[in-house]
Amino acid sequence: MRFLTLLLGLFILTGCRPAAEAPLDPLRATTVAEALAQSNTVQNLDLFYRRLNGFPTDILVLNNLKQLNLRTCTIGRLPDEITALSQLTRLDLGQTGLTNLPPAIGELTQLTHLWLNDNPLPSLPQEIQNLTNLTYLNADRTQLSQLLPGIGLLSNLRWLRLNNNHLTAMPADMAGLAKNLKILYLMGNPIPEQEQNRIKAALPGCTVIFQPGSGVKTSNRN
Repeated sequence: MRFLTLLLGLFILTGCRPAAEAPLDPLRATTVAEALAQSNTVQNLDLFYRRLNGFPTDILVLNNLKQLNLRTCTIGRLPDEITALSQLTRLDLGQTGLTNLPPAIGELTQLTHLWLNDNPLPSLPQEIQNLTNLTYLNADRTQLSQLLPGIGLLSNLRWLRLNNNHLTAMPADMAGLAKNLKILYLMGNPIPEQEQNRIKAALPGCTVIFQPGSGVKTSNRN
């Protein structure tokens, strides 16, 4: 008991405060209200596990927002007005119930990281080819059955995750992907052996993973 009393006194003397009273990071917010209160400065809005129902349209005024995490929020659809967040570099839409991705996504040309995983997305829009700054794209478990040729134009992609979909082939032209792609995950797709060989030949500088246990560590963020 004496030890605890001394410890508490030490905290008081040194001016330490409980975590709940710690000052907010002026560039980061974890609620919509926080973000709006510092709308001129906030750059990172993390709503992971906030369980929102519907896209929070109030945040479209956050002109300086660079990172938006909506993972596990049930937004259902991404509004075309998402283009107002033109400075976004990282957008996490994993596990948000998306059934389609609007063509407007192609106007977010500053994006470098995009998570679409674990959504019932049967296809990606052709406009995704406009995201030429993308270095990471995660479309694991999205029910994709085919990829439009435009994805082969994403010449800055380094990581591409397409695990556990219904893909039987990659686009015929993958010259763009071949420039920088380092790892391509295709586990859990019914891709014939002949097509697997073609993919590997078209991406000579890339590690292509068709089966687990290849020795390449996967990202902790799915």
